[in-house]
Amino acid sequence: MTNVEKLTNVLLSTNAKIDFHKLQCDDAFNSWLIELLPEIVDCEKCNQNTPWHIYNVLDHILVSVEEINKLTQPSHPSG
Repeated sequence: MTNVEKLTNVLLSTNAKIDFHKLQCDDAFNSWLIELLPEIVDCEKCNQNTPWHIYNVLDHILVSVEEINKLTQPSHPSG
């Protein structure tokens, strides 16, 4: 499976945050991703320390993707 396919699978997952961090453990994938999207590093380092945000920016994005995926699956009542 190519890195693009791996990333696509993660971004279409209802467990995007967990799946992404598992994939980040693969050094080759992580190097490829950082070369493609160097902003990933900044997103991961950027904490949102407020009562309304419990995740860093990267995890906030990934959890948002999860929720969108859950809402748009055919089995969802509004999907």
